[in-house]
Amino acid sequence: MTFKESIRSVYRTNYANFRGRASRSEYWWITLFNFLVLCGIVVLMAIAKEIAGQDGFNAVMVVYVLLFLFAIIPGAAVTIRRFHDTGRSGWWCLICFVPYIGGLILLFMMTLESDHDNKWGPGPRPVNDIFQQMR
Repeated sequence: MTFKESIRSVYRTNYANFRGRASRSEYWWITLFNFLVLCGIVVLMAIAKEIAGQDGFNAVMVVYVLLFLFAIIPGAAVTIRRFHDTGRSGWWCLICFVPYIGGLILLFMMTLESDHDNKWGPGPRPVNDIFQQMR
């Protein structure tokens, strides 16, 4: 899945879809997108504070909070669907609340390969099958 396809999939098609599966590429592309957008807003907050003082900073902070709240639901949904893709329950996302190592465990689990067909749907097609269909 490409960067654009991932954004469309998460923010249009699967905004609050907690069922099904999400590929590694979908998860990591949307994570990169959210990170870049939020970093851009932080840079804007610094610029606004220098130009307009505390009032400018507060105005951009409101935008930051709104974008963060907008990204929580699809972020949780794609994480849960990513767990489904590895054959695990979405409840595994609560591991991030374990102090010190929870985030590292979550990070590791998001890098695991897709599981074959499981109760959340069919597995991804092998790359060779895709190329054979193109011929």
